[in-house]
Amino acid sequence: MTVASLEEIREELRDIIQFRRKDESNPLEPIIIDIREDEADVERKKHKVRSNKLDDLDMAAYRNRVNNVLQAIIDQNETLRKIRIGQPVTENDLEALCSLVLIQEPGLDLHDLMDYFKHAESLDQAIREIIGMDSDEVRKRFTEFVQAHPNMASHQIKFLDLLQNHIAKFGSIKTDDLYEPPFTTLHSDSLDGLFDEVLADEIFEIIGSFQRKVE
Repeated sequence: MTVASLEEIREELRDIIQFRRKDESNPLEPIIIDIREDEADVERKKHKVRSNKLDDLDMAAYRNRVNNVLQAIIDQNETLRKIRIGQPVTENDLEALCSLVLIQEPGLDLHDLMDYFKHAESLDQAIREIIGMDSDEVRKRFTEFVQAHPNMASHQIKFLDLLQNHIAKFGSIKTDDLYEPPFTTLHSDSLDGLFDEVLADEIFEIIGSFQRKVE
């Protein structure tokens, strides 16, 4: 028996299938089992997925979910605006923000970000990794650095562009990431190979200015 032979038979039976014998028997009624729950026996527990158990797709989906909620309220929330431009916030500000997010999206606890972004030194830094840093603020700090050192070469300027774009997107940068692509494309030693010790120290100071901002 093949698919082709079955299709041939189906076409031959198509004109006479209307004359098939109808089943006159009465079908049985479906069995319905109604089990009532006792509220006293119902257990509700929050399942927290640790970051080391999230694959790249899950992590991307989680970031997108958090970002959508935060972007929806950022224009009306002073704490989020401060975090985005790198201004300090208080613990009370962060707790109020966490409560607001729970109202907007039940089950989404911003405190969990500290589990997902273990390298973040504070909750506001973890939040900034989601919503990014205000690009104008980032550009301002790097522009001041460039203006203070007008004799920098084009490849040094290009490195600074890569750095400020990363910080604007993720809010900060880990030191280890500086020695990974794309920051090693201009020099295998990254900024250590592109800048002398004095300039490198100034760049690290700029990077540090985007770190912990909780009062």
